[in-house]
Amino acid sequence: MPRQRCCGLVDEEPLCRKFTPDRENGQKPVVVQIEELEAIRLKDVRGFEQAVCASVMGLSRPTFQRILQSARIKVAMALVEGRAIIIEGGNYRLKD
Repeated sequence: MPRQRCCGLVDEEPLCRKFTPDRENGQKPVVVQIEELEAIRLKDVRGFEQAVCASVMGLSRPTFQRILQSARIKVAMALVEGRAIIIEGGNYRLKD
């Protein structure tokens, strides 16, 4: 059994937790974890280097890379297949 990954630090809870396509196609929604959303925010929205993102989230760079890759795949799948995105759960802590 793999060991549990350390928690990623997140600046704040997301304002919106569900995105739905114009037409529902009956497929299961894609669940994006909160630390995955934070990884996308830091890397793709803020434009930070991966080492900086990992440091901000309190993770190693390889762990950050895995979280970011997972998030990008989930978002791409939802967009291409017309599936809803639900943002919930994960292994994270809010920054003080």
